[in-house]
Amino acid sequence: KNRLPGEAVKPLWEGLCAHLNQEVLIENERGLFVGIGESGELLLKTDLGIKKIFSGSLFLSPGS
Repeated sequence: KNRLPGEAVKPLWEGLCAHLNQEVLIENERGLFVGIGESGELLLKTDLGIKKIFSGSLFLSPGS
């Protein structure tokens, strides 16, 4: 009873995320951090489309 339902977590998390809609680097990939997916993966918008990344170190891209 002390847990939020899954659908309630995503909007709360996105409201606190400092990287949302920022250009980031993660595991040698560069793109726009557009949110998290249904399984908690990072959604990275690249020139090739949306890429799902499940683990890695995230950094704000220099100059963003």
